[in-house]
Amino acid sequence: MDGSRYLFWSFATCILALHVFISAPTFAKNAQPSSLAKANSVKVACLILEQDNNYGGEERIWVAPNAVRAFSKRNNVTIVSKAPDWTVYVFNDKRHVVFSAPLAKWQGGNVQGLAKYFGHVWDSYEWVKSGTQNYSGLKANKFKQGKLKKGEPVPDKIAMDGEYLCYDEMAQDPHVVTFLHKLHIVPEFGSIPLFIRAKHSKFDPPKIGLETTKAYKEKVDPAIFAAPSTYKSVRLENDIYSDENMQGLLEDINN
Repeated sequence: MDGSRYLFWSFATCILALHVFISAPTFAKNAQPSSLAKANSVKVACLILEQDNNYGGEERIWVAPNAVRAFSKRNNVTIVSKAPDWTVYVFNDKRHVVFSAPLAKWQGGNVQGLAKYFGHVWDSYEWVKSGTQNYSGLKANKFKQGKLKKGEPVPDKIAMDGEYLCYDEMAQDPHVVTFLHKLHIVPEFGSIPLFIRAKHSKFDPPKIGLETTKAYKEKVDPAIFAAPSTYKSVRLENDIYSDENMQGLLEDINN
């Protein structure tokens, strides 16, 4: 190779190396690009339930080991709670309002209608396990409503021949179970409520209070369990579900 050609290729090589150096991505000191990407892609394994509730209508429930989320199609209301503090946040994406309360003090959503009132009826009865059943693809424990507990007064709302299905084969924080039992009108045992049916009159057929139409497992972004930070905070949970004309009525009912 003659001298002029050697000088040309040496110069071109230097230019190419300089271009690669300038255009290469830069990272902060001690940053690890691969670990950063991995951290952003971490998802949470969930059991997702499509349910139909007699009081709340169509709902979707996300159950994670340390978090839970419920969405009511009828009211466009979302309720979330998660570790470590387990504060319950109830928010309405259409009205941009949010209510919060400690899980221990949360009464259970008005998304379930009169859940606070009617939910206590099941606690007055004994429940007897009657086996297991494949329900919506899950192995569910099956319980039959028994006799009235000793010393319990007869509830105002009659219930008889009750049947209850729940899913107990998923490991989750006890706070998740507390949340679901406050959300639904079901007996206070078993982990994840799936189905309940009972007669409320000797002359009427059994009525379904809760049923699961679909159940599946999926990994989700943990951000779905967070409450919006820009919504207006309201003092009463009823403010999430109703306009001003209905708030007073609902307060009277819940009190």
